[in-house]
Amino acid sequence: MLIHLLRSLVLTGIAGFIAPLLFMGMLITTAFLIGYVPGLDGISHDNLNRLTHFLNVFGSGSPLRGVVVLGIVGGSVGMLFDTYALLATSKSTSR
Repeated sequence: MLIHLLRSLVLTGIAGFIAPLLFMGMLITTAFLIGYVPGLDGISHDNLNRLTHFLNVFGSGSPLRGVVVLGIVGGSVGMLFDTYALLATSKSTSR
């Protein structure tokens, strides 16, 4: 039972950490690629500035640190939800 809980928590934590990283990477890549469309380079530049400002807020001035903080929070929330789901299913099966 304990080994299943730990395995589930580790996998959920890793997936919860990677998901925000991939999402922010896709947003930054999309904003960057929009800049290659003629006439949309201003929109691309504005969106990249907004994304880096958003990440700077969470990273105390560093966008990379901001992405890591969002990943850690996502992993922690995923692990908490997984623990809650395990507790809820174990209580419902024991009745």
